Amino acid sequence: MREERIERRGKGQFGSEHVATVTLPASFNDLFPHFLVEPDDEYIVKNKPVTLTCRSTPATQIYFKCNGEWVHQDDHLIERNVDPATGLPIMQVKIDISRQQVEKIFGLDDYWCQCVAWSTTGTQKSQKAYVRIAYLRKNFEEEPVGKEVALNQEVLLHCHPPEGVPPAEVEWQRNEHVIDPVSDPNFLVTADRNLIIKQARLADTANYTCVANNIVARRKSSPATVLVYVNGGWSTWTTWSACSAVCGRGWQRRSRSCTNPTPLNGGLACDGQNVQKSACTATCPVDGGWSDWSNWSECGVDCSMWRSRECTQPSPGTGGKDCQGIDLQSLNCTSQQCLQTADGVEDVALYVGIVAVALCLTLILIVVVLVYRRKKEGLDADVADSSILTTGFQPMGIKPSKPGVWIPRHRAPHPPGPRSGPCARSKNSHLLTIQPDLTTTTTSYQGTLRSRHDGTTHTGTAKFSMTNGPLLDPLPNGSHHTLHNGKITSDPAEFMTRLSNQTYFKTLPRDIANTSYGTFNFLGGRLTIPNTGND
Repeated sequence: MREERIERRGKGQFGSEHVATVTLPASFNDLFPHFLVEPDDEYIVKNKPVTLTCRSTPATQIYFKCNGEWVHQDDHLIERNVDPATGLPIMQVKIDISRQQVEKIFGLDDYWCQCVAWSTTGTQKSQKAYVRIAYLRKNFEEEPVGKEVALNQEVLLHCHPPEGVPPAEVEWQRNEHVIDPVSDPNFLVTADRNLIIKQARLADTANYTCVANNIVARRKSSPATVLVYVNGGWSTWTTWSACSAVCGRGWQRRSRSCTNPTPLNGGLACDGQNVQKSACTATCPVDGGWSDWSNWSECGVDCSMWRSRECTQPSPGTGGKDCQGIDLQSLNCTSQQCLQTADGVEDVALYVGIVAVALCLTLILIVVVLVYRRKKEGLDADVADSSILTTGFQPMGIKPSKPGVWIPRHRAPHPPGPRSGPCARSKNSHLLTIQPDLTTTTTSYQGTLRSRHDGTTHTGTAKFSMTNGPLLDPLPNGSHHTLHNGKITSDPAEFMTRLSNQTYFKTLPRDIANTSYGTFNFLGGRLTIPNTGND
């Protein structure tokens, strides 16, 4: 083996500077070299050269061979180091491959390079490293195509990226957003770079793009629109409507709507009719009619009899009208069974009401009479008897002017007898001495008078008798009458008896045109005749 001494200063793998020689220690002469670093495949991007590296230990020499030919020794960059842990020599070699070198190779084989390491024991070859020119064509071999799919249908979008070295990687985008099958399991990217939508949803309606990229370029396919449509579905039928005819033949209908689901995104409308009609026959309504009146019932204890009728000829049916009117009729009656004395609660209430009304009316009438008489008390006077014009005036009330005067009680009349003796005279003799007091013990009289000349007394003074007519006839202007009285019977007891027996009164009839006013007591009085100026 040719021995060669090369000195090279450099920085080893582990950072130490040293001087390496090709002479190996005697203890390493029996070792075969092995590679610590073998060359890898490389891609030339545009015009940038690539570097291949090969490292081996223990090695005395390392050279590259490309496409079966040795690379010139001057094109190698050699670096020698010693492993501080084992003390074994380490040799590293690098070469550069340009685009021109690769382009000179034509054929089916690619441009490749391999390094060979030597030691005192033998040689060792590394793996082949292929050097290719990287590129990515512009046009996709197959672009995804838009589709219209039904809801929940599976969707398959194909994508064959453009030819390129190295082969392009593919990703999918939905409306410019990268699809991540991990976060959304409804998507799946197959090994041949196709996209599968397992069950199309309404939200999956979008534009889908296939994106291819490698170390050279990035390419996008034309967007493919996926439209997820919804075919319409019929709702359930409604119930049949009422028959259109009230009486006789008609029709009825039912309907349904295309809303289960409603067509969306160009989905198919429901197939079929949304309305159905069917013939029907409606039963005619029957208005009710009265039957004949039944016979009158016997007269009952409540003095009434009854008869009835029913709404059965015909009975109302199928919405017909009921009979109008009463179905029970009563009538008052009398018979042996009628208990006239039997009064119900209603009769008692009626009778009580009638009695109460009668009592109220009676009380009202009494009050009115009393009020009326009080108002007329000062104007009307009652004449007790016609004898007032012959023997004296009888008063309606006697109010003695002196206390202690005996007032006779009313007693039945009796003929003069022994009782009208001196004792009676002695008790009433004071009446003969009482002078008439026309201001205190008086009774007012108001009434119409007319004259009646039945004769004259022994004094020549005319006397008048009481009748139901006027006491005096109308007197001519300027004439007057003077009533003289004061003459009492010679028997005072008889006079008092007559005075006490006057228990009733007679009211003279009224004559407004000839009304006289008088004031009287039991011994005399004054009578005023209007329109004459006399009294």
